Amino acid sequence: MVCGPYRIEDGYRRMLAAALLKPASRGLLRLLTLDPVSAPAIDLGYFRDSVDIDRLAEGLQTAKAAVAHPDLAGLTRGPRLETGQEVVDDHDVRGWIRATAATNHHPVGTGAMGTDPRAGAVVDTSGGVYGVPGL
Repeated sequence: MVCGPYRIEDGYRRMLAAALLKPASRGLLRLLTLDPVSAPAIDLGYFRDSVDIDRLAEGLQTAKAAVAHPDLAGLTRGPRLETGQEVVDDHDVRGWIRATAATNHHPVGTGAMGTDPRAGAVVDTSGGVYGVPGL
């Protein structure tokens, strides 16, 4: 998720955010030991697939256009990123996204459920893990 144009006035914060709810990028989870209480290595894999940053940049451009609309312009101080910097060009937006994007997901149950593991399903509709009998 990245937060876009906003204004703080009279103790209220107004902002529009862009969130990528179906990222194309995939991360990795690896067990480091056989100890079941040891933390795994987690790599969220942000922006491994460039389509994700394209979609977030498009979302921020949509937010920029929305706050420039006359019905909202009086409630904002114009199109600025959460840091207060102006949204200048596509390169700036992409750099800012890479530097500030944060997770807003619940970090469990991230394996896709479905009927076809070739299409990315990790568990079947009963919760069974494909390729691991009895689990």
